[in-house]
Amino acid sequence: MSMPIEIHRLRAWQPGSLRVTAFQIEPVDVSSVDWWRALTGNSSESKNIRAGIGQLVEQGPIDRGVLQLQIQPVRIDWILLPKDDPESELFQDLGDFEESSVAFVG
Repeated sequence: MSMPIEIHRLRAWQPGSLRVTAFQIEPVDVSSVDWWRALTGNSSESKNIRAGIGQLVEQGPIDRGVLQLQIQPVRIDWILLPKDDPESELFQDLGDFEESSVAFVG
């Protein structure tokens, strides 16, 4: 028995990035955010806070790529990007969708 074409296409998909976005009603106080450590258990590789305008960008390597947390006054994005390979001429992707999405959302 063959699988439905939609499932087959999903299994063949190799995304270039994955993103989860949440919208807040009230702005987030970026000066006290420690979500990176809470999620990964480690410190990020880089962290840039612009408290005056309510922005934070934090990123670092994880298993399948580079994870980035972006906070704006009422928007929060977690983005998973592929690891940079400067020697490759190919488009970088995260590999198999099912595996990369499990790594991303747990």
